[in-house]
Amino acid sequence: MMTQAQKDAIYQIAYENLLRLHANVYPGRFIAMGNSEDGNSIAIIYAIMGRSDKSRNRIFVEEANGCLKTAQAVPNDEDTSLIIYNAMLEERGIFFAVSNGNQTKSAINCINKDGGLNNEMFTDVWKYEPDASNYTSRITAIYNKEDKKFQFLLLRKSMFDSNCEKQFYEYSHFNPGYGRCIHTYSGNGDPLPPFTGEPYLIPLAGNQEELLNNFWTTLEGENLVSLAVKFIDIVTGESKILIKNKYEKQDE
Repeated sequence: MMTQAQKDAIYQIAYENLLRLHANVYPGRFIAMGNSEDGNSIAIIYAIMGRSDKSRNRIFVEEANGCLKTAQAVPNDEDTSLIIYNAMLEERGIFFAVSNGNQTKSAINCINKDGGLNNEMFTDVWKYEPDASNYTSRITAIYNKEDKKFQFLLLRKSMFDSNCEKQFYEYSHFNPGYGRCIHTYSGNGDPLPPFTGEPYLIPLAGNQEELLNNFWTTLEGENLVSLAVKFIDIVTGESKILIKNKYEKQDE
């Protein structure tokens, strides 16, 4: 059993990480996953940012069966292959996935077939995005209610050549009020520098609405576009999504 001093030390690490996240001008697309403060829910957070008008022209919309999707705020004929996708999906109240691209459905399929992201079926099909010169990393996280495991996968372009680096992380437990996060970029730049290192510990304090508002404040800036928080009941697997968009949907 942890002492109070140990608990305080863990909180200090998580809080300092949150401050660094707040200071990051451009983390890009952001995923966090962990345990709600009351211990009753799994919390999944996803946020998108944009520097160009095309990237900023987006909102989150909720569809049936726990699906969170990106959509254009102002419809146009631009190529949206890398910016419009299912960001959160779930299946049977057991398997849950979140990602920054079209790999979300593949992630759900991987949980169904062999329980995880660290398999060739996933990592041989997907790699970083073809958006030269940034070559944005693909970030994906899943939660399997059956084995209660959290998995994160980072697919990042090698700094030396066109090969894809594959970094897989698995966590079996988070204390209430804690989770880990990963994002596409380590900051602003041209090209954008990719995220490095392990998904890092952050506090998940408050109820669902408070988390939505707290992380909006943490990530807030001219580049923040949309943010969503999904809560999954640990016992029943039932989920609820809250969304906050900077822009409103315009008519076709």
